[in-house]
Amino acid sequence: MFAKSNDRQPLELPLWATKILIVAGIYVVSSTLYFLINDFNAGKPGALLGLPIDDIIPFRPNWIWPYYAYYPILALPIFFVKTREELYRGGFAYAVGCIVTSAFFLFWRTEMIRPEVTGFDVSSDLVRLTYCRDNPFNCFPSQHVTYSYIAAFITLRLNKKFGVFAIIFATIIALSTLFVKQHWFVDFPSGVAVAGLAYFLAYKTNIVGKLGLLGNH
Repeated sequence: MFAKSNDRQPLELPLWATKILIVAGIYVVSSTLYFLINDFNAGKPGALLGLPIDDIIPFRPNWIWPYYAYYPILALPIFFVKTREELYRGGFAYAVGCIVTSAFFLFWRTEMIRPEVTGFDVSSDLVRLTYCRDNPFNCFPSQHVTYSYIAAFITLRLNKKFGVFAIIFATIIALSTLFVKQHWFVDFPSGVAVAGLAYFLAYKTNIVGKLGLLGNH
């Protein structure tokens, strides 16, 4: 007689479905935290981080278009991810970026001084809409820059050709945050630094494995 095993392998979603869930989770969790903290900081004084270079950088409403290109670039790495380990490490990198930036937003309020938008073209209208919904807080470090460079670093790791494009694209997005006066200059390098930290922890250490996020993959 052979003993009947009751061990069952846990159900596992296909890789493509897991990709969708993780990307959707990044968008939902990050956006929710951002706007909750942004609204919480409304009406409270924030540190002004302006430098002389900020006075030199002009206000250019047309740069609002690459500013919003930030949203699709976040999903760029999933087109090159081939294994669950790569997917989970990438998701962990975004989680680190979210935690670090959100902690700064919550515990060190910073404030941006925005210009008056005088134009009546589509770009100016979109800038006005952005200013209306997004209070001038949650500046340091720039989450736009952080996530864009996390996406670029991961893409560069997985595909050198598209990775170079992603680095250039992330830099354009970072510059757009300055030209539409959503961020101070210091928010740019600080965002890159957080992205570098997130990438290092996800790919250059075994923290993801020690947390049990890789499972048997």
